[in-house]
Amino acid sequence: MSTDRDNALNLLLASHDTLGRAAVIARRSADELGAKVTAAERALTDLEDAATAPKNAPDAQLAPAIEQAVTLTTGIMKNIETLLPAGTPVSSLGSPLDEWKECRNTIDRCDKLLVDIRKTGFGFITAVVGAATFVFSVTTHSANLTKSWLLCMLVILIIVLYAIDLAHQTWLNQAVERAKTLERGPLQFQLTQNIAREFAASQSISLGVALYVLLLVSACIIFQVSIPLSEESPFSAARVNIYGALATGLFAIGGGTLIAVKRWSILWGFVVLFALACFIIVRIV
Repeated sequence: MSTDRDNALNLLLASHDTLGRAAVIARRSADELGAKVTAAERALTDLEDAATAPKNAPDAQLAPAIEQAVTLTTGIMKNIETLLPAGTPVSSLGSPLDEWKECRNTIDRCDKLLVDIRKTGFGFITAVVGAATFVFSVTTHSANLTKSWLLCMLVILIIVLYAIDLAHQTWLNQAVERAKTLERGPLQFQLTQNIAREFAASQSISLGVALYVLLLVSACIIFQVSIPLSEESPFSAARVNIYGALATGLFAIGGGTLIAVKRWSILWGFVVLFALACFIIVRIV
């Protein structure tokens, strides 16, 4: 029994000692946190005084007051980590450097997606166009009409592919513009600005438009040539389908681009021109 009593007393004494040390550590942490709170409140008061000083200072003392305020702000921002509890990330306050890094990561992701979209889409459409002209080697009226409807489906695919491409291109341009703003402001970097100076965003959009227009026109020409002129008149149903597919594709690519760059006045003129072209084709047919 005496042994059990001694073990229980030793356990109580050890628990008491451990709890006492924990209380000392907690009290020390509370004192440190209180000191940081006091320092933060004092720094806040100093900033408020420094902010109001230039407003009330006479013209002769305005420059020294501004210089003192800037010096005080710079010193507080350099020591801001000492005012935070241990383990608090500075990025939680909203770091321009972190935002710039995220912009660069977004630019990299969009660049890779654009390359994959154009590489896969162009390869698939080119293969379908090439196979269709050889598979449908029969040149009867019904076969030619089937060719023209196949082209219409391919044009729809090109338009959808361009819409996805344009969306990623828009996101890419927004990330680039934000990265340039951060570089001109607090970061004083030059990377994105130098790249944009050598290859502007407008050039990137123009290159995308040129690629899709080239793909669209090439597909239409291939299907047009695959239909013998001796068997189909220039305004037969099959050829009219090809004309309509070409006009619709050009309108979708041009209109989507104008919407992306917010050229509304040009867009309305483009719509009127497309409607006029459709009216003329219908009247001729």
